[in-house]
This record gives sequence, C-alpha cells and structure tokens, in this order.
Amino acid sequence: ALAAGAAAARWNRPFAGLADAVLLGREGRAAEATAAAGAALAAAAPYPLAGRLGMRLVAPVAYEDGWGAPAEWAREAEEFFHAAGLPAVAGACRGLLRAMGVPVRQRRSGTDRVPAPLRRCGITVREFEVARLLAERFGNRDIAGRLHISPRTVEKHVSSLLQKTGHPNRAAFASAARDLVTGSAP
Repeated sequence: ALAAGAAAARWNRPFAGLADAVLLGREGRAAEATAAAGAALAAAAPYPLAGRLGMRLVAPVAYEDGWGAPAEWAREAEEFFHAAGLPAVAGACRGLLRAMGVPVRQRRSGTDRVPAPLRRCGITVREFEVARLLAERFGNRDIAGRLHISPRTVEKHVSSLLQKTGHPNRAAFASAARDLVTGSAP
C-alpha cells in the first residue's frame, strides 16, 4: 500500500501508520511501535470512526506483543462504538478487554449518567450510585438502606470503587469525587 501511494490519501494514513506500528511491534521494537501508533492515532483525529476502528484492530496485536496502550485503546473504542449504536463492534471490544483480563463494565440503562472520567475507570451504574452517597459522606448502613442492598454489598462496591480509581481509602475517594459525582465539576 505504501509503494502504491494509497497511504498518501489522508484517510489511509492512520491505517498505514498503524500497520507500521504492528510490524515494529512484531520485530520487538516496542518503543518505536508505540510512537508509530501514537502518530497514526493523532493523524486519525479528523476521522473519529477510523481512529477508534484502528484502535480496536491494533489492540489485540499490541497486547500480544507488549507495546502501546491496548487496554486503553480497546476501552476507548468500546465507548465510542457503544455511543454510536454499533453493538457488534462494541461487543467485540468488550470481548477483547475480557481476553486481556481487564474488568468490563456492564451496559445497563443509566450509564450515560455516570461521568465520563468514572466510566473510563470502569465504574458501573450501581457503583456510581454508591459513589454519590459516599461523596456525601454516608456510612455503609445508610447507603445500603437508601439503595435497598445489604451493607456487605456496599462494602464490595466501595472496595471496587477504590480499586478502579486508585484511591487509598473511602475518605480520599469521597474528597476527590465530591464535585464529579454530584455534578458540580466543570
């Protein structure tokens, strides 16, 4: 494709760049592969569909060969295709994430109410409901009563929130998340 000049077309440049990244990755040149993929995805910025499709196609190879950000790419592609109403491609992305051992969020109604930064962390709708109450400094029993779940289930959700967001404890999460989960963040 490069020799035939097909890669010169603006639409094709990201795919040619990603193909180059795959070849570099297969040769064990991880840093160069990552850089080539970054450049290719930057070139895809005017074409969101092409960029996310490229992410979805390259992620399994990048994961296998140990370069780039394959889980991040697959998650971003899954969000894009889900929002675009393309369930087959979104499902393929979720399958890819599962194969990588990455937690995959459930797609329930209400997902659109979860702020994008928390969705990217893999926060589910139910975890977000717990997070909102946690940000208001409610205890587990109070959260359980309001959501009609057991205190033990609340503990599991809090633990999952801390793990997914990287906060050391519930107080740190509540402080960091207060504006985000209450909807007052910019």
